[in-house]
Amino acid sequence: MNRFIMSKSTFILKETCWILSILLVVLLLTGLIHYSFHGHISIVDMPWFISIFAAIDLIVFYNHLKRIKKLGIDLGLPENQQGILYKTIVLQMPKAKVLDMLNQNVWKYKTESKEETEQGTLLRMKHYRLFAYERLEILLSETGPETCKVQLAAGVKKIIVG
Repeated sequence: MNRFIMSKSTFILKETCWILSILLVVLLLTGLIHYSFHGHISIVDMPWFISIFAAIDLIVFYNHLKRIKKLGIDLGLPENQQGILYKTIVLQMPKAKVLDMLNQNVWKYKTESKEETEQGTLLRMKHYRLFAYERLEILLSETGPETCKVQLAAGVKKIIVG
């Protein structure tokens, strides 16, 4: 499957347009309805709450982008533009200690399954929110006696780490 690869700025612009698309359609319909009744369109006659919702959506979206940047995830990569974010980390800890720490500190995510694969230990988790949930997959593989590689994948789509 050869998909169109976007630059980081094009991807952010596309996502911004998708966020505002519903509000822009509502604004357009409101303007058309007002024009059909009064014969003119004025910005003063537009509902103020639509502008507030648009501003809040944009602020939240760019706040999420800032948090993703702090995590070191590059949105310019094509695999991070498909609804799933990937990150690989090498830790100076044994795999058993990392698994133990994950079991102790999992309070936001519910572990769905834990299975041993030929690549390592795969944990599938879900984070439940008000209307939806996010998926998280963690693949732990030993690279040495005191080091392990952790591959993280998070998103709302079905994820397969590897």
